[in-house]
Amino acid sequence: KTTTSSTDPETTPMTTTQADTTTSSTTQMTTNSPTELVIDQQPRCGTSELDAREHCKEVCVSNTDCGAGEYCWGTHTNFCGSIAQRIYTNPTQSNVWQRCGVTEIHARTFCGSPCSWNNPCEVPGETCHSVYSNWCGSQYTEIGSPNSSTLATTTSSTTTEEPTTSATTTVEKTTSSTTSSPEEDTTTAPSTTVPETTTSSTTTLASDELVVSTDKRCGSSEASARGMCGEICSTLSDCAWGEWCWSVHPNYCGSLPTKNFIGTPSLGASPRCGTSELDARGLCKNKCISSLDCDTAAGEMCLGVNWNYCDSPFVEE
Repeated sequence: KTTTSSTDPETTPMTTTQADTTTSSTTQMTTNSPTELVIDQQPRCGTSELDAREHCKEVCVSNTDCGAGEYCWGTHTNFCGSIAQRIYTNPTQSNVWQRCGVTEIHARTFCGSPCSWNNPCEVPGETCHSVYSNWCGSQYTEIGSPNSSTLATTTSSTTTEEPTTSATTTVEKTTSSTTSSPEEDTTTAPSTTVPETTTSSTTTLASDELVVSTDKRCGSSEASARGMCGEICSTLSDCAWGEWCWSVHPNYCGSLPTKNFIGTPSLGASPRCGTSELDARGLCKNKCISSLDCDTAAGEMCLGVNWNYCDSPFVEE
């Protein structure tokens, strides 16, 4: 059975077998209500974060758990394990960056209706969210049924969804009609996600003394908001022209000296050594190919990391 991601905010992608067509009808499915879905954020294998997340691939701890050409990626929050696994055929990244939904995850996963500041959502309870990269509009087939995937058996990092909190990955801005968008996931280098707390202003470099920040920040993309430690924000109105208020991956903003990049920084996502993805990325530790390149005695592994500016020159304030 082959289906196209729905853009109807009132229905959830389901499929019916049709032997002579490549599309399918959508049906109302109550099991996809916000109270019954479970958020998952476990690292998964894939050629990119987008591939790992959209295909709900195997759960992993390090790159050595993955097959040839794949890395262990920390993923944006998703419903892997709560919905049937999707297998895409020649997927393309959607160029729609604002969609309607109860939360950003719902808007992205179920491909809510496109929206903007002058085209608000009409369904009660839904708001316009900036969404992370996705394959909405690409055809896929479903295998298994919700909660039947073996990936759902590892639940250590899953939590019941609580819409719109400062530590979620919901992008809070009620959008702008500009075409600027989150960083595209088109490379085969890795990236990852980790825990959360609040920010402080320590300046020590010891990993056990650093404070993890998940405050929303202003920037032209999630990566720039996080990598440049943009201004903390609550809504789009708190940010400068051309910037949005982003929920960001965990980081050490506020715990490390501010970096002033020389020229325009470039994004990279090469695997790095660390005791966690945040440790590897946040402290820009050594690049690696396997854990043999890392200080295993100190608990380091070779990990895929989220987009970062680690290879860009800078001066500290």
